Amino acid sequence: MAILQSLDYNNIRLEREKLRETLSTAMAQVDFLRLEFQRQKSLHDEQASAKKTLQRVEADLQIEEKKVQSLQNQIQILDQNIQLASNSDSPIIPIKAPISGHITDVAVHIGTMVDPSQSMFTIVDNSKMHVDLLVYEKDLFKVKQDRLYDLF
Repeated sequence: MAILQSLDYNNIRLEREKLRETLSTAMAQVDFLRLEFQRQKSLHDEQASAKKTLQRVEADLQIEEKKVQSLQNQIQILDQNIQLASNSDSPIIPIKAPISGHITDVAVHIGTMVDPSQSMFTIVDNSKMHVDLLVYEKDLFKVKQDRLYDLF
């Protein structure tokens, strides 16, 4: 029916990309800290380093792993929001009709701003119609159903 461009939507996409970059850096830091932890553990087992150094590296590793988990959760939430609106690779949100029918009113024009609460189109589904009639008994034979609508 229409396409929509939104600054808020594009800001969400930008925020997601920034979080992905931060996640990549944090994952590299976790890899480094795991190697450092193994190295410090080996040194501690051989009594070549202080336990304090091992504990510090272990604490840093745990903090960084929690950071990675938090970033992954944030990205997942943003992905869900983006997928609700559109394809995550496109800055455009397609507006699709929730029902099939005919558009009877267009409340927007090209380039206009739309509030989330604003109705953009009015769609009427004429496939099922109900008609109440008041007909005099003497005129009842004049009322018939059109064959076109017999199909519905």
